[in-house]
Amino acid sequence: MDPIDVAIGLGVGFVIGSLMLYFSSKITSKRPKDEVEAPTEKSLPPIAQEKLVQTPELEKARKELNALLLEKELLSGALTRVYEAEVQNKITKEEREQLSNKYREQLKVVEEKLSNAELLIEVGELENLRNELLGLFERKIGQIESRLNRAKTRLEEVRAPIPKPPTPVRAEQREEKPKTKAEEAKVEDKVKALRDEVLQALDRLEQMDIEG
Repeated sequence: MDPIDVAIGLGVGFVIGSLMLYFSSKITSKRPKDEVEAPTEKSLPPIAQEKLVQTPELEKARKELNALLLEKELLSGALTRVYEAEVQNKITKEEREQLSNKYREQLKVVEEKLSNAELLIEVGELENLRNELLGLFERKIGQIESRLNRAKTRLEEVRAPIPKPPTPVRAEQREEKPKTKAEEAKVEDKVKALRDEVLQALDRLEQMDIEG
């Protein structure tokens, strides 16, 4: 290859590289600080928490709840019949008050037990739901990670450069002709001229930037 062509190619490469470096530095310097991407924080995996209500206790509370609901229904019916008995003159007012107070106290106790059982069931069911959702989430994340790893492997294979067989070099290409002083001076002059053009272009761009 002619040394002059090589020099010109290097000069053109120098021009293009200088212009790219200039514009890159300008864009970076003008970029607002707010646009700088903050490092993304990796989401933490769900942490398994100890259950407050175990399965046997939850099942026991459900059975107790059914019994308490039945007991409340019976006490409410008994209280209603007490008032009906008074209206039918089967019992006196004093007897109605005595019986109704007794059933009201029993209802109060039953309703308190009902509230406790309902709270225990609510906590147990919410804990079970939370654990089911966490398990589903972890399974889905595992599937995604598995697929992502396989895809990354294929991507690396696709991006891997294919080695090219070495091109045989002809004997005449190996021989380099000695450069004369005139050729060397000509090459230096062309490179210097290209360098000067680049510097002048950068000066003009800098001036335009200042004026803008």
